[in-house]
Amino acid sequence: MDLLEEAKKGNKNAYKELIAPIRIKLYKTARLYFKQEPEVLNAVNYTIKNLYKEIRNVQNGENLMFWAVAILIKYCNQKNIEYSKSEKWKKKYDTEEYELDYQLYRRESLVEQLITSINPDRRLFSILYYYDGLSISSISKLMKKPVNYLNNLLGLTRNDFIELIINEGVKKYNDYV
Repeated sequence: MDLLEEAKKGNKNAYKELIAPIRIKLYKTARLYFKQEPEVLNAVNYTIKNLYKEIRNVQNGENLMFWAVAILIKYCNQKNIEYSKSEKWKKKYDTEEYELDYQLYRRESLVEQLITSINPDRRLFSILYYYDGLSISSISKLMKKPVNYLNNLLGLTRNDFIELIINEGVKKYNDYV
C-alpha cells in the first residue's frame, strides 16, 4: 500500500515520510511571507498539522503540494492581516535597524530577491508558479482566478523579473567601473 493511503488511515509515520519532500518548500515559501524565524516555523507547523487533518481529501500524491500550499497561503494571509492591524507588531518590526538585521540574517537567493521585490499583487502568483512549481491550472483553482488572467500575469511578471535582473546587472557594472 502507498504512503498516501497509509496516511489517510492515520499512520503518522507514513504521513511524516509523505510530507518530508515538501517540508523544505513550505519553509522557503513561508520565508517569503515572514521575516521572523518563529513566524515562519509557526506557519509551516500549522500547515503540516492541518494538512494531516485534511489528508483524506487529497486524491493523489501530486495534489499533496497543492493542498499544502493552499493551507499555508491561507494561514500567511490571515497572519499578515492580523499583523497589519497590530500597532505593537508594527513598532517592533517596522524599523530600519530590524530591516538591516533581517537582510544580514536572510541572505536571500536571487529568486527570493526577485519575488519579494515585485508588486505584492503578483507576489503570490510568483511564489506559487516559480517557487513552488505549481501549474497555472492549479494556481487558477487556488487563487480562484481565470487561467487567461494568470497567463497575462505570467507575462507581466516575467517582464518585471527581466527588468529587475537588467537593473541589478547595470548596478553591479556601475559599481565595478
